[in-house]
Amino acid sequence: MIIISSCLIVLLLFFNAGIIIIIKNFNLYLNKDHGDMMNFVSKNKSENDLYLIPDKFQEFRINTGAPVLVSYKSHPYKDVELLEWYRRYRLEKDFYKNNKDDKCDYLKN
Repeated sequence: MIIISSCLIVLLLFFNAGIIIIIKNFNLYLNKDHGDMMNFVSKNKSENDLYLIPDKFQEFRINTGAPVLVSYKSHPYKDVELLEWYRRYRLEKDFYKNNKDDKCDYLKN
């Protein structure tokens, strides 16, 4: 019985330590300066804005509250919506892979 009680106490200590670390990391994240560009977008975005971001830049959507063309962290499950998501995914990949100067023209297609 003493061993079980000791194990429970140790588990509770680890659990509490984990919660404290998560809260500290979250507070650090909230107080972090997310860069001039993200701060600008956060303050100046309008209702109809849609941003094309590189796939490694996923914090943009969360930090700015601005909608993005395609997100890898949240994708749809409905068949028609998934097809549209995949079209946008390919567009984003092709856009950043394309080294031509006419990248904006490429998005019009």
